[in-house]
Amino acid sequence: MTAVTTPDSIMMRLRTDTRTLHDRAEKTGFQQAMIAGTLAREHYVESLVQLFCLHRALEAHLRTLARRNPAVAAVVRDYQYQEPYLREDLAYFGRDIADIAPVPATQRMIDTLDLLAADEPLALLGVHYVLEGSKNGSKMLTQVVRRTYKFAGEAGTRYLDPYGDKQREYWGAFRADMDAIELTPAQRAAIVNAAGATFSGITEVYEELYAAPATGK
Repeated sequence: MTAVTTPDSIMMRLRTDTRTLHDRAEKTGFQQAMIAGTLAREHYVESLVQLFCLHRALEAHLRTLARRNPAVAAVVRDYQYQEPYLREDLAYFGRDIADIAPVPATQRMIDTLDLLAADEPLALLGVHYVLEGSKNGSKMLTQVVRRTYKFAGEAGTRYLDPYGDKQREYWGAFRADMDAIELTPAQRAAIVNAAGATFSGITEVYEELYAAPATGK
């Protein structure tokens, strides 16, 4: 599927209106260390823990929303749910799901998700946009991460590159599906605002994790 994004489409608004916040999230010390191959292994694993907490909360809301909103069901495909990939990665690292907890920055994001689900449920698509779009960049990071931590095969990196050779195809389908939804001006604004808040929230999570001491890779 070829996605054609027009200047006034929701995907174009998401891209242009959140660009500064997106760039800030990519320039955290955490992200730069990951790119450079100097990020402590503990920090990498803890980032997966926090992303698991976030995705678990978001995807519970999205599943509920998709059951009652056909347009959302057409956008949020089963393969986009990332919780299974994160469970696989955390199992590889020996992390028990029952023993993990969100750090304060992640908990604030989860609290925001709960509020959006109650008051502006379609805004959750803005959160989903940020996390789904992150796969475009994380796919390129996968080889760096595997070299840094000497991972064999896909072990420990399923979340970073869940779609493999279908990444471009899946992103194109997501863009087209998002642009096909009929939205009111208020709904469009809510989605864009939620996306911006998600970039800011992710930045805070990474900054909090990076500030924590680690003993090595």
